[in-house]
Amino acid sequence: MVHTNPRFWAAWITVGCVVLGAGAVLAQKPPSPQLQRIFDDWQKRQTRMKSVRYEVRGTRVQARGSAADDVTGKPLVPATPAHDISCPMSYTCLLDFEAGRYRLEEDFGAYELGKNALSRSVAIRTFDGKTMGEVFPREANGRSPSRPDPSTPDATVTTGNVNVAAFGVEYYPLFFAHGIVPTATTPVIPGPRMRIKPDPEMFYIQGRGRYQDRDCLVVRTHPLRRSKSQMDELWIDPARDSAVLRYIEYVNDLAWTDLEVAYQSTPSGWLPSGWTETTRVAKNRTLHVDHLQVAGITPEPAFEQSVFRVDIEPGMIISAAKIGGSPDSPLRGPVTEQTYYKIDPDGSWVPLAVETGRPPIDRGHYFWWIAGAVAFVALCLFAWRRRRHFVAGKAGWAKSAARIGDQNRPEG
Repeated sequence: MVHTNPRFWAAWITVGCVVLGAGAVLAQKPPSPQLQRIFDDWQKRQTRMKSVRYEVRGTRVQARGSAADDVTGKPLVPATPAHDISCPMSYTCLLDFEAGRYRLEEDFGAYELGKNALSRSVAIRTFDGKTMGEVFPREANGRSPSRPDPSTPDATVTTGNVNVAAFGVEYYPLFFAHGIVPTATTPVIPGPRMRIKPDPEMFYIQGRGRYQDRDCLVVRTHPLRRSKSQMDELWIDPARDSAVLRYIEYVNDLAWTDLEVAYQSTPSGWLPSGWTETTRVAKNRTLHVDHLQVAGITPEPAFEQSVFRVDIEPGMIISAAKIGGSPDSPLRGPVTEQTYYKIDPDGSWVPLAVETGRPPIDRGHYFWWIAGAVAFVALCLFAWRRRRHFVAGKAGWAKSAARIGDQNRPEG
């Protein structure tokens, strides 16, 4: 007998889906005891502190010959820079894990290829749970304090998709210390997802090794294959609450980033005392090496809520933008709205035309001027055509009258 009742088939399809789903769940192997212990240690680290402030100091060494051609990607000839260049680095980072907020004050030295010299980059970056803010002080960044450039704003205010604010690898040791372990598929993003939960299906135990005179478990993530193959490798010290002693980011089998972290015993557990980050762009070719030391750690610091917002002051040029796209996508979303403002002495935000640096023209005011000009031109054209027809008609009438006169003139 063939059943034609749709409810009969819907019931069997539902049962089939349940059975298949249960089979898939049963097929998922639980993490190994070693891996589960690591996850448990990371979870304990996450619950130890609600907030923390780090002070970090050090240097970045720009490697000799690290500059490359923008088109070919090949190293410049002669080698540029001609020797290693050391740049100072320092920052203070306040992390509010409970609310996913942060305040980051940076003062970095940077090598400028065009000038073949060092420059200074100072920035304050914040996130208050909804809005990302950045301030770039003019004088500290070598810009004129009295002549603001609209194309180089003093501050940015961004809302929408906060994926663009994901923390870079240079800040990973701060998060490792608190059981937050980012990977190629799970970056550290401000907001509710700051406290990353490890995905057991992404990690596996590669083996054992010895590092910093410590017995370590070598943990890897399964390769992520996009346009490039990416994989993360972590050297874990089980005896120190599964501290991450080394993190390597592989891109197409190249150790693109290599983080080596040293730890210190504190009342709050094993926390970083410093680290070295090596960034490579090709085999046997280093871009730069960062040597950083932790100058201070303040667990559960006192702070005002306003610390997670940038200070907007009169005279500033502000870029306000909104980022679209799905927050679950690893790709950067498009800028759906962007407006530039100048802050007046009374604190009001005045829109600017970026090209001129002046308030934008109100096109509505000019509509009636243009309409009036068009009407005036049309009236002149109409009058000219009427006059033309009148003159032509007058001339024709004169010729007709002359002909009539000739016809009526008596012959002499």
